Amino acid sequence: MEKEILKEIREFRKFTEEKFEQVDERFSQVDKRFEQVDERLDQVDKRLDQVDKRLDQVDKRLDQVDERLDQVDKRLDQVDKRLDQVDERLDQVDERLDQVDKRFEEVDNKLEKFGNSMKELNEKMDEMEREIINEYYQFIDTVNKINDEHNKELMNEINKSNNNLNEYKEKIKDGIKLFEKAVV
Repeated sequence: MEKEILKEIREFRKFTEEKFEQVDERFSQVDKRFEQVDERLDQVDKRLDQVDKRLDQVDKRLDQVDERLDQVDKRLDQVDKRLDQVDERLDQVDERLDQVDKRFEEVDNKLEKFGNSMKELNEKMDEMEREIINEYYQFIDTVNKINDEHNKELMNEINKSNNNLNEYKEKIKDGIKLFEKAVV
């Protein structure tokens, strides 16, 4: 029995040694696995550092983009203000053009009236010229008739004609004054 116990103990020892070796081997495998995991985690950590650096760069670039967007926004505000100013000035120019159009219309109306006045004046002057020429021929006829017969009557007729001529001269002067007023 003792032998059997010894044998059992030896077997148990052998069993336990085998098991311990297996456990040791498993622990060794686990250690290797932990080392691999540790290496992988180091690699992941390095990658995360790289990603973190890249994110810092992206963050800086985003800050730059924000600044540039702020600048563009300010410039757009300035352009908008300038466009408003230009729009106001265009409105002013439009108003002035309307005023100039009205003034041209007034000048056109005045020129038309002036043209009508000139036409009337020319017609009056033509009529007066015809009357003067008729009076002159009448005067010459009268002078010729009277010259032979009546010196006294001739003088009266001459005076009348002279008075008529003076009246026509006055009418011509009045017509010229009307013309000058129309021109001014």
